[in-house]
Amino acid sequence: MEPRDPGQHADVVDSESAQGHEDAETPHESDDEPMVYETPKDYASSARRERERRIAEGADPSSVIFESEIRNHVPRRDGDSPAEFVKRYSETMNSMIQRGVVILNDQCTADVVASGFYTADGRYFDLGPRSGATKGDFRKFSKWFDESEGGELNGVPEKWVRFEKPAES
Repeated sequence: MEPRDPGQHADVVDSESAQGHEDAETPHESDDEPMVYETPKDYASSARRERERRIAEGADPSSVIFESEIRNHVPRRDGDSPAEFVKRYSETMNSMIQRGVVILNDQCTADVVASGFYTADGRYFDLGPRSGATKGDFRKFSKWFDESEGGELNGVPEKWVRFEKPAES
Protein backbone atom coordinates (compact mmCIF):
# COMPACT_ATOMS: atom_id res chain seq x y z
CA MET A 1 0.00 0.00 0.00
CA GLU A 2 1.32 3.42 -0.89
CA PRO A 3 1.47 6.30 1.58
CA ARG A 4 -1.47 8.69 1.89
CA ASP A 5 -1.41 12.41 2.75
CA PRO A 6 -2.46 12.50 6.41
CA GLY A 7 -2.42 16.30 6.41
CA GLN A 8 -5.52 16.74 4.29
CA HIS A 9 -8.41 18.21 6.26
CA ALA A 10 -11.74 19.60 5.18
CA ASP A 11 -13.98 22.13 6.88
CA VAL A 12 -17.07 20.28 5.71
CA VAL A 13 -17.94 16.64 6.33
CA ASP A 14 -17.84 15.15 2.87
CA SER A 15 -20.24 12.25 2.67
CA GLU A 16 -21.35 11.06 -0.70
CA SER A 17 -23.90 8.62 -1.97
CA ALA A 18 -22.67 5.74 -4.09
CA GLN A 19 -25.26 6.72 -6.66
CA GLY A 20 -23.42 9.97 -7.34
CA HIS A 21 -24.75 13.46 -7.92
CA GLU A 22 -24.71 13.76 -11.69
CA ASP A 23 -28.33 12.71 -11.95
CA ALA A 24 -29.69 13.78 -8.58
CA GLU A 25 -33.07 14.59 -10.07
CA THR A 26 -33.42 11.21 -11.80
CA PRO A 27 -35.24 8.72 -9.56
CA HIS A 28 -33.44 5.54 -8.52
CA GLU A 29 -35.04 2.29 -7.43
CA SER A 30 -33.69 2.71 -3.90
CA ASP A 31 -34.72 6.37 -3.39
CA ASP A 32 -37.46 5.54 -0.89
CA GLU A 33 -35.29 3.21 1.22
CA PRO A 34 -34.10 4.56 4.58
CA MET A 35 -30.57 5.98 4.58
CA VAL A 36 -29.07 3.55 7.08
CA TYR A 37 -26.40 1.75 5.10
CA GLU A 38 -22.73 2.09 4.39
CA THR A 39 -21.90 3.49 0.99
CA PRO A 40 -18.64 3.50 -0.94
CA LYS A 41 -17.01 6.92 -1.01
CA ASP A 42 -15.40 7.81 -4.30
CA TYR A 43 -12.38 9.91 -3.43
CA ALA A 44 -11.50 10.46 -7.09
CA SER A 45 -14.65 12.53 -7.71
CA SER A 46 -14.06 14.56 -4.56
CA ALA A 47 -10.41 15.10 -5.51
CA ARG A 48 -11.34 16.30 -9.02
CA ARG A 49 -13.86 18.79 -7.60
CA GLU A 50 -11.33 20.01 -5.02
CA ARG A 51 -8.62 20.47 -7.67
CA GLU A 52 -11.01 22.37 -9.95
CA ARG A 53 -12.08 24.57 -7.03
CA ARG A 54 -8.51 25.41 -6.03
CA ILE A 55 -7.48 26.21 -9.61
CA ALA A 56 -10.60 28.37 -10.07
CA GLU A 57 -9.53 30.26 -6.93
CA GLY A 58 -6.14 30.97 -8.53
CA ALA A 59 -3.91 28.06 -7.50
CA ASP A 60 -1.15 27.11 -9.94
CA PRO A 61 -2.30 23.85 -11.59
CA SER A 62 1.12 22.30 -10.94
CA SER A 63 0.69 22.97 -7.20
CA VAL A 64 -2.41 20.76 -6.91
CA ILE A 65 -1.84 17.22 -8.09
CA PHE A 66 -3.53 13.88 -7.71
CA GLU A 67 -1.86 11.09 -5.81
CA SER A 68 -2.01 8.99 -8.96
CA GLU A 69 0.25 11.56 -10.66
CA ILE A 70 3.10 11.10 -8.18
CA ARG A 71 4.13 8.02 -10.15
CA ASN A 72 4.96 10.38 -13.04
CA HIS A 73 7.57 11.97 -10.77
CA VAL A 74 8.87 8.67 -9.36
CA PRO A 75 9.12 6.16 -12.19
CA ARG A 76 10.06 2.58 -11.37
CA ARG A 77 13.71 1.85 -12.09
CA ASP A 78 14.94 -1.50 -13.30
CA GLY A 79 16.29 -3.43 -10.36
CA ASP A 80 14.42 -1.32 -7.78
CA SER A 81 13.49 -3.30 -4.73
CA PRO A 82 10.05 -2.52 -3.30
CA ALA A 83 11.75 -0.86 -0.32
CA GLU A 84 13.88 1.37 -2.56
CA PHE A 85 10.86 2.44 -4.59
CA VAL A 86 8.78 3.20 -1.49
CA LYS A 87 11.65 5.23 -0.05
CA ARG A 88 11.99 7.32 -3.23
CA TYR A 89 8.20 7.66 -3.46
CA SER A 90 7.98 8.89 0.14
CA GLU A 91 10.91 11.27 -0.24
CA THR A 92 9.41 12.74 -3.41
CA MET A 93 5.98 13.13 -1.85
CA ASN A 94 7.41 14.74 1.31
CA SER A 95 9.50 17.12 -0.80
CA MET A 96 6.41 18.13 -2.77
CA ILE A 97 4.43 18.76 0.41
CA GLN A 98 7.28 20.87 1.85
CA ARG A 99 7.21 22.97 -1.35
CA GLY A 100 3.49 23.59 -0.83
CA VAL A 101 2.17 21.13 -3.40
CA VAL A 102 -1.24 19.82 -2.41
CA ILE A 103 -1.63 16.09 -3.10
CA LEU A 104 -5.25 15.03 -3.42
CA ASN A 105 -6.24 11.42 -2.78
CA ASP A 106 -7.83 10.15 -6.00
CA GLN A 107 -7.04 6.46 -5.61
CA CYS A 108 -9.05 5.28 -2.68
CA THR A 109 -12.58 4.15 -2.00
CA ALA A 110 -13.95 3.42 1.42
CA ASP A 111 -17.23 2.66 3.08
CA VAL A 112 -18.78 5.57 4.92
CA VAL A 113 -21.92 5.73 6.97
CA ALA A 114 -24.29 8.43 5.79
CA SER A 115 -23.82 11.27 8.20
CA GLY A 116 -24.36 14.94 8.75
CA PHE A 117 -23.12 18.02 7.00
CA TYR A 118 -21.58 21.05 8.73
CA THR A 119 -21.65 24.42 7.04
CA ALA A 120 -18.85 26.97 7.21
CA ASP A 121 -21.02 29.06 9.56
CA GLY A 122 -21.48 26.15 12.00
CA ARG A 123 -24.93 24.91 11.04
CA TYR A 124 -25.53 21.17 11.08
CA PHE A 125 -27.76 19.02 8.87
CA ASP A 126 -28.28 15.46 10.11
CA LEU A 127 -28.93 12.89 7.39
CA GLY A 128 -27.55 10.03 9.45
CA PRO A 129 -29.15 6.67 10.22
CA ARG A 130 -31.83 7.93 12.62
CA SER A 131 -32.70 11.11 10.72
CA GLY A 132 -35.49 9.63 8.64
CA ALA A 133 -33.63 10.55 5.44
CA THR A 134 -34.13 8.26 2.49
CA LYS A 135 -31.42 7.39 -0.01
CA GLY A 136 -33.04 9.81 -2.45
CA ASP A 137 -33.02 12.58 0.17
CA PHE A 138 -29.36 11.95 0.88
CA ARG A 139 -28.41 11.92 -2.81
CA LYS A 140 -30.31 15.13 -3.58
CA PHE A 141 -29.19 16.90 -0.39
CA SER A 142 -25.55 15.98 -1.10
CA LYS A 143 -25.79 17.50 -4.58
CA TRP A 144 -27.46 20.67 -3.26
CA PHE A 145 -24.90 20.98 -0.46
CA ASP A 146 -21.93 20.44 -2.79
CA GLU A 147 -23.23 23.14 -5.09
CA SER A 148 -23.58 25.66 -2.26
CA GLU A 149 -20.73 28.13 -1.94
CA GLY A 150 -18.20 26.31 0.26
CA GLY A 151 -20.86 25.24 2.71
CA GLU A 152 -22.13 28.81 3.18
CA LEU A 153 -25.88 28.64 2.76
CA ASN A 154 -27.79 31.81 1.92
CA GLY A 155 -31.13 30.12 2.27
CA VAL A 156 -32.19 26.59 2.97
CA PRO A 157 -34.94 25.13 0.79
CA GLU A 158 -37.97 24.12 2.84
CA LYS A 159 -37.48 20.43 2.02
CA TRP A 160 -34.06 20.44 3.81
CA VAL A 161 -35.02 22.45 6.91
CA ARG A 162 -36.27 19.28 8.62
CA PHE A 163 -32.70 17.93 8.69
CA GLU A 164 -31.20 21.00 10.37
CA LYS A 165 -30.25 20.29 13.99
CA PRO A 166 -28.49 22.33 16.65
CA ALA A 167 -24.75 22.13 16.00
CA GLU A 168 -22.75 20.19 18.55
CA SER A 169 -19.99 22.18 20.21
